Amino acid sequence: MDIPSNSTILCAGGLILLWRLYGLAKDRQGNPKRLPLPPGPKGYPIIGSLFDFPIYKPWLVYDKWFKIYGDMIYFEVLGQPFLILGSMKRTYDLFERRSSNYSDRPRLPMLNEMMGWEYLLSFLPYGDWWRRQRRVFHEYFHPNIVHKYQNIQLNTARAFLRRLLKSPDDFVLHIRHAFASTIIKVAYGITVEEENDPLVTNADISLKGIAEAGNPGSFLVDLFPIMKYVPDWFPGAGWKRKAARLRHFNKLLRNGPWDQVKDRMKAGTAEPCIATAIIEKSSDEGAPDSAEGELVGRDVCVVAFLGGADTV
Repeated sequence: MDIPSNSTILCAGGLILLWRLYGLAKDRQGNPKRLPLPPGPKGYPIIGSLFDFPIYKPWLVYDKWFKIYGDMIYFEVLGQPFLILGSMKRTYDLFERRSSNYSDRPRLPMLNEMMGWEYLLSFLPYGDWWRRQRRVFHEYFHPNIVHKYQNIQLNTARAFLRRLLKSPDDFVLHIRHAFASTIIKVAYGITVEEENDPLVTNADISLKGIAEAGNPGSFLVDLFPIMKYVPDWFPGAGWKRKAARLRHFNKLLRNGPWDQVKDRMKAGTAEPCIATAIIEKSSDEGAPDSAEGELVGRDVCVVAFLGGADTV
């Protein structure tokens, strides 16, 4: 194994120091009165709580910290601030009662910029596009309309029971298939295959990637966004190749079923679903922003698909 030279170590240390100084400057802008912050692990100068930062199963570490510091924890890693909430009361106070202050999203370079998930409602920054997606999502999933999907749920439940009787040892596989097939039918009017359906496979791969990249600190590019400009061939840049691979599955998931619905509509074989309703509504309106309305609908269907497929 190559041993880094003194100049390399000094250069890396200098970059970390500059990043920390930049973080301190941002902290002063965001907290000019230097008000006290919530309790949490103190960490070390410059690197903060880097060595305590949980990458795998972080909820277990956070649960321990909640018992020590309370239900609101603050800590920093290389100048990046983290605020973790551990109770429904804290969550409601900040994100419901004061949602105008805290409705925005943090920058997630790996997840959004590298893997391309910036269009998902849960990752969108607060603004007009977020409001449009949320409005369309609510239109098709509010409590007074979900009864329209009961026949699909009933048929899926019957198919699930038949599969369970046939091979009870594959219970987890069957129940995941049931949830995925339900939401795919609701969103796109597509009947999934009994086994190895490409849509379900793509969703599983994408969800695993989102779960990994959505955990802050799993990838250094989240702490040092400039790293996204590192060439793919650079030693240690395997994470960039991984991001490119997951971005490919993202595109398949985003465009594949939507384009399939549009092709079926042209052929007159599409089944009524959320996608057909949105496409018909956008084309009927004929408004200048009808194309944007279709894009919003496409992304809402992806949100519903991933949310339903990941229910288990």
